[in-house]
Amino acid sequence: MKYAVVFQSRNGNTRLLAQFLYRDISAVDKSFYDLDERHGIPEADLYLVCFGIRDNSCGAEIINCLEQMENKKIALYATCGYPPTEAYKTRLERSLTVWLPDSAEYLGFFLCQGRVPLEQQERMMLASPDRAEVMASMFEEGENHPNPEDLRAAVEFLRQITEEAETRNIPIE
Repeated sequence: MKYAVVFQSRNGNTRLLAQFLYRDISAVDKSFYDLDERHGIPEADLYLVCFGIRDNSCGAEIINCLEQMENKKIALYATCGYPPTEAYKTRLERSLTVWLPDSAEYLGFFLCQGRVPLEQQERMMLASPDRAEVMASMFEEGENHPNPEDLRAAVEFLRQITEEAETRNIPIE
């Protein structure tokens, strides 16, 4: 089976996550594909699509990428400035999976916190001055993410979805 780690990273958080996943894939037939450097998507059977959350969704490039994945297995990986609570993750997942083709096999969603660039922090705090204190704390916590624990959890998620697909008799390798 061919694997593709397809990603877009604005400030390095998602690139780090994508690199870590790529290194963990034991298959020989795999590709590492930065959407900011290439157009279209590589040929693969299983896609790990990695991106940063922007305005509670993903960017147009990721949407375009997902829409091209007819009859493919897809797992979503995202980094975000907010703490990844289960409620937030569920809300995001609902808004993201609408972009998947009906024929795609959706394998799940992994979310971890990431560092928010200073310019973006300032814009967010100006947009919500009543939440400035909470946001400052959130940004401070995010400076340490994705951390080794996040990266281990991302790999564990990859192993779980691979194992689950195998138990449903869906060939993975």
